Amino acid sequence: MKILQTEIYKICTRKILYLGLFAGLLFLGFYFWTGVLGGEYVYEDGICYRRMEAIEKNLETAKNYEGPLTRQKAEDIIAAFGWTEYADSLQTDPKTGDTKKGYYENACNRFVTEYLSTRRWGAEFPALVRAQDVPEISALMDGGLEYAYGDVWGSDFLEMHMMARLILAVLTVIAAAPVFSEEYALGTANVLMTTAYGRGKNAVCKAGAVLGLTGILYLAVSGALFAVFAGVYGTEGLRASGELVFPDLYYMGASRGAAGGLLLRYFLAGFLANMGTGGITLFISSRCRQTFQSLLWSLFFYVLPLIMYSIIFTMLGPSRIVILFRGIIGSLTLFMPMAELSSASAVFRWSEYGIVAIVTIFCVVKGCRRYSRYQIT
Repeated sequence: MKILQTEIYKICTRKILYLGLFAGLLFLGFYFWTGVLGGEYVYEDGICYRRMEAIEKNLETAKNYEGPLTRQKAEDIIAAFGWTEYADSLQTDPKTGDTKKGYYENACNRFVTEYLSTRRWGAEFPALVRAQDVPEISALMDGGLEYAYGDVWGSDFLEMHMMARLILAVLTVIAAAPVFSEEYALGTANVLMTTAYGRGKNAVCKAGAVLGLTGILYLAVSGALFAVFAGVYGTEGLRASGELVFPDLYYMGASRGAAGGLLLRYFLAGFLANMGTGGITLFISSRCRQTFQSLLWSLFFYVLPLIMYSIIFTMLGPSRIVILFRGIIGSLTLFMPMAELSSASAVFRWSEYGIVAIVTIFCVVKGCRRYSRYQIT
């Protein structure tokens, strides 16, 4: 227990972690204030409401239409508020943002206009999609899905959590990269062998300290982000069907239940991915003799899948080999949580999670053994 406390203390005294965490939280807070709250607006009879006023009016309006989504409910929303218009076609006051009298735009009629009408294809005079036109979209209004004001959870919240995952992954690499390599560089690995806590116990405590701290940090940041959104937007949207909060799910033929349960599974997959990043970094650290070298290699192997997926494979174009490699890269820690938001089957998703868990355990065990054996060479 004493050696574990010592390793935790060593990690917590690295100022770069505090600076990185502070900078990351500052960036997320700035983005929430400007990008999320700054993008909220509602029109009532031509009067523009922004930020918290807009959110409160959206919550108040959406309460009248919560429950099973039917075609009649969509028609009632349009009858009450009308269709929304393109932002660049509205004549607005540059100071107040107000527009023509009689114009209404809120989360409800915006959802119907953008997702359930022919406006999706640029129709100047939109109408609700009919079954003979696009049966997949028309089926959304059959009454089998629950509607609530929850689109923010599938857009802004998801985007900010992905940013947070990237920040936390970098912090995990920074915390784990020096764990073994620093001992090699300072020449203290051989000295530690002679202590009562030498060899395997020392290595296990180092790995446990890293994975424990980064795991707690992931849960803390994710929980804080969730609390902020729940406090501002309420939790009603979490009861909505996942297909309405994450529309791509329905078009891909995937059903995931309520949005709240879907986000919980996404959180847990992200936690496993973060553990995987820590495990792989520990393995790299055990193989490097310099801390900076370990840090660079760890960051390289984390960012490499993003470069290959978004740049290299896009340039190569579609082919069977590219699709195969896209699937493999999609199973890595950077993209793995997104499987919950895709059409992947439960068997495929659980296989991904199992592979990542096995790779994490393998990397931690091999890294600890490598460090322990180095002590006695």
